[in-house]
Amino acid sequence: MTLLLHRIRLDTANRGVARASAGDHHRMLTKALGPLPSSSGQGARQAAGLLFRDETTRAGRCLIVQSQTPLDHSALGPGYTLDASRDISAVLEVLDQEPTLRYRIVAAPVKRLGKTKQQRELRTEDGERLSSKEHTTALRGAAAEEWWQRKAEDHGLGLRSVNAGEAEDTADPRRGIRLPAVCFDGLATVTDPQAARRALTEGIGRGKAFGLGLLSLAPGE
Repeated sequence: MTLLLHRIRLDTANRGVARASAGDHHRMLTKALGPLPSSSGQGARQAAGLLFRDETTRAGRCLIVQSQTPLDHSALGPGYTLDASRDISAVLEVLDQEPTLRYRIVAAPVKRLGKTKQQRELRTEDGERLSSKEHTTALRGAAAEEWWQRKAEDHGLGLRSVNAGEAEDTADPRRGIRLPAVCFDGLATVTDPQAARRALTEGIGRGKAFGLGLLSLAPGE
């Protein structure tokens, strides 16, 4: 499998870029994907292994994009510049050595609550008591870290350290979608190479079409 990592520089002075939502970025990146297998039976994002994350660094704001096919830079909108693309497929083989690696992910820690006949004690951020209907609630603080601990173990990573930082919630106003986001980084040891490979190529958690779930791994310690 070929795994490519791209960095797209964002010109935040461009009004279109400044106003773009995560959903807008997803639609733009989907158009920029190369030819896909016609019989894959999957959506374009899944077939191309498309995952992305909006980051702000010292050099400015950019999109970190991972895919299994090249991106057509001419399909990116005004204000978007493809700065670099590189093949990172070798990391898939390194996982078999069960190394200790640095990780980074912006994910959506949420919990789904089913219907109940009893009155709930949980309240919304506005102080209103949750109804007895089904809900998906955002996890914050220690609850979010516990969520990430469980997800990491399920995906073949034994966490040795966790730093949890606030990230801007992701949204797609056109589809009425808004998801919480938390940035996790630290050190982890690969405990299940096959599960870790799936996490690397398919992402973790909800909101993969909205800039969440991209797992980045790099040599650690």
